[in-house]
Amino acid sequence: SLFFIQPVFSKKASSPTKMGELLSMGIPLIVNSGVGDVDSIVQETQCGILVKEFTSEAFQQAIEAIDDLLKVDKQYLHSVAKKYYSLDDGIERYHHIYNNI
Repeated sequence: SLFFIQPVFSKKASSPTKMGELLSMGIPLIVNSGVGDVDSIVQETQCGILVKEFTSEAFQQAIEAIDDLLKVDKQYLHSVAKKYYSLDDGIERYHHIYNNI
């Protein structure tokens, strides 16, 4: 899946819901940097291609990496979604935080 989000101030602390949805379906990503935790998740897990600039060269590098991206195991992508976007884990983390306040 390919999606670009303008890396404006209001998106610096956001996390695109579509990212978790796509990964849970085993779909690799091509995304831009500068939006919430997108950079760190993509770099840490290699679940997609991170486009760092909106330039012809950066787009060409992304295009050249697509064949390798399509080889990423769908079950692995699903496990990445579960690790970062699990509702059960999110509930448990919030519960822990509220109990410690």
